[in-house]
Amino acid sequence: MDKDLQKKIREKIFNYLIKENISINELSLRSYITQSTLQSFLSNKTKEITLNTLEKICEGMNTTIQEFFQDKIFQK
Repeated sequence: MDKDLQKKIREKIFNYLIKENISINELSLRSYITQSTLQSFLSNKTKEITLNTLEKICEGMNTTIQEFFQDKIFQK
């Protein structure tokens, strides 16, 4: 995935955290991934996210991967 797409994915996840008023830890619990995995990606320590991890995050956000990418943020 390119850098711009990675940035948009991060932005989408951060927007969700703010909208739902939940922590990174809470989303990681809902997604069945470690908090450190999510934190590393969101803080840009891990440059890329795997499709498998993104699918788990989508499940934690109660959305499909298709719905995730339909957000207007990805239309820019």
